[in-house]
Amino acid sequence: MMWSEQSYSHRGSWCRSRSDGAGFDPMIQRAERLRVAGVDVPIVRRDDLIAMKERAAADPARRRSLALRDRADVELLRGDVPDPDEGW
Repeated sequence: MMWSEQSYSHRGSWCRSRSDGAGFDPMIQRAERLRVAGVDVPIVRRDDLIAMKERAAADPARRRSLALRDRADVELLRGDVPDPDEGW
């Protein structure tokens, strides 16, 4: 489905889902702003994204499959990308 201006409505400056917000406000303040279709979109910095992923992976209530995915994301964000010529 293609995004269209008719299907988008801006309803606030930031939406948090499943978060108490602790630690996220400073990340949002440090975020770079990118203008998309006339709306400023906060893009969190890589080091903040890594910290957020590490925090999520360490949460004992988080489903194990998601925690493993968070750990893999951290490695990719740090640049630990598998060599395509690595044998299988």
